[in-house]
Amino acid sequence: RLGPARELVESTVRGLSRLLSDAMSEGELPRQDPHQLALSLAGLHLTYFAAAEVSAALLQKDIHAPAMLAAREAAVVVQGRALCLAPSPPASPSPRRRAPRKA
Repeated sequence: RLGPARELVESTVRGLSRLLSDAMSEGELPRQDPHQLALSLAGLHLTYFAAAEVSAALLQKDIHAPAMLAAREAAVVVQGRALCLAPSPPASPSPRRRAPRKA
């Protein structure tokens, strides 16, 4: 539950979604679902802090230390660019059902 932060997070994700949609319409970003992309980008930023104990345990460092915040910022830039600028993969065909194995 986001509690009081919900409004801020929701307005940020909606605004980001509109920005991404506009950029896609202008041909500045590859076409993809702007809502899903906005959620993914927001997750890059929020999860590090929202799950601070998990982040700290995984990284085994003080995640609020200046060096760690700088490292996180650099990682978010690289990952954000990859999410935004990578061409969309071709649509995959529906998974085929396997025939039951014969005993």
